[in-house]
Amino acid sequence: MVTSGVAEGPVRLIGCAPIYKIPQTRWTTRLTVQMTMYVLFIGMSMAAGGLMPWLLELFHGWKVGAGNSLYKMYSQDQGYIYDNSNTYAFCPKQIRFSYDPLQRGYPAAPLAPKNGRLYDAWYHKKVVLKGVSWFGFNNKQGMVDGLWAGGSSAATDFQAVVYELKLLGFNTVRLPFTFDMLKSRGLNQVQKCTSSTKSSWAKRATDPDIQPQPEYAGVPNPPVYLDVPVTSRHLCNTYLPSNNTASIERLMWTVQNLVANGFYVVLDYHPDPTDTLALDVETFARAWTYTWAAVACLPNFASDIRGRLLLDLLNEPDKIGTAGLGWTRSGTVPGLDELYLTTMDTIESITPNDALFMVQGSVLSQATDRGARDNKFGLSAGDGFVTNTATMSKYDLTDPRGFFNELLKRPYKNRLLLAPHLYGPSVSGVAAAAAFDVAAKVDSSWGVLATDGYCNGNECMRLPVVAGEYWVSGVCCYHHQARAGSASCVWRAGST
Repeated sequence: MVTSGVAEGPVRLIGCAPIYKIPQTRWTTRLTVQMTMYVLFIGMSMAAGGLMPWLLELFHGWKVGAGNSLYKMYSQDQGYIYDNSNTYAFCPKQIRFSYDPLQRGYPAAPLAPKNGRLYDAWYHKKVVLKGVSWFGFNNKQGMVDGLWAGGSSAATDFQAVVYELKLLGFNTVRLPFTFDMLKSRGLNQVQKCTSSTKSSWAKRATDPDIQPQPEYAGVPNPPVYLDVPVTSRHLCNTYLPSNNTASIERLMWTVQNLVANGFYVVLDYHPDPTDTLALDVETFARAWTYTWAAVACLPNFASDIRGRLLLDLLNEPDKIGTAGLGWTRSGTVPGLDELYLTTMDTIESITPNDALFMVQGSVLSQATDRGARDNKFGLSAGDGFVTNTATMSKYDLTDPRGFFNELLKRPYKNRLLLAPHLYGPSVSGVAAAAAFDVAAKVDSSWGVLATDGYCNGNECMRLPVVAGEYWVSGVCCYHHQARAGSASCVWRAGST
């Protein structure tokens, strides 16, 4: 019973709960220890969360530090917030585009090359690039080619084709381009087309011989949805950036779109053999730096694009100019060592630790004068990384060891991939050879660099390999028994 003291005596307060005296807590030694342990536990949990990138790097053998790619990926890419800020001083304060911002979509995990392999920087899982080359920025289209096909939107609409590539299992798109095209206006890609659904898109991406056919109504939605006004449903590609501006804007839009759809993107400088830009090292490096700077200044570069874009610096350098480019300088013709290193050094100086590079090799022999080089080694153009002294001497090959020795000193050595081309005789023009002979040459070119690695004294590195191009009908898969980790596609004798 609860009462209240008054002059007439205690009075019961109806409906009130009993009032208890709260005991005074005594600060004992045991309580002090408990509170101390509790505070330490919370502090250690917070510290462990903050140190997680370093701990993962440490246990996986990565270098520790704020400049390391894994730390940067965790600290900047895991927020899933569209990043509209840029920290680079060379970026304009306000960037104006002729197109509306895209949805963020679902970017893939950033790439983190390590020890001759590709990993994703979030979960440290191995990544295999399965790509398709979609030309157009190198042939006056000013956009990926084929959008002029007409008919169904499944064959004509950019977003429909991107969705079909996703359903086919590709995770990488290679975009060949030329610097001249990026400065020019492209073609109008708006085309009449008939409307189609995602079910019809999925059917186009399915082998018609599979029986029974899958239930197309159950396919997932595209990662990025582009709303098309009802008045434009009979037209395709109305949402593309205007062709009234330089094509570089369309390239930037395409990169952002593909990344939002979960693709990795390769920018491949793909000039005509008569293009002489690569013969001027400084001009070549400047052109690449301007293009890369445009990418780095995109609003979502830090959050979405970094680690998902690779720069293939020069397509088939052994075909450039009248004599091609070897690894070392020949008279007034620069070597790939000078060309690649100058370009990568320049890009690295403005965006440290951000760019992923790809380089192709040269199968050309040494030249005594202009026009004296030929392909004595017998591999495809772009495939020539032989570092073995005896092999170089036998085939009179230009020497890439100067390039690799300098690469060992560079901060981007672990962010460089080799990108050879694999073609049969009908495309490469070289003589047919037995599979074992070709496999041995492939292995001596880049297989050894991916498995054993390249060393100069105590400095060593393994280099990941990505086949930039190959021709399916003229090749067969062959696994070199001498190197369990070296698998490649080579051509049979007499294949066409």
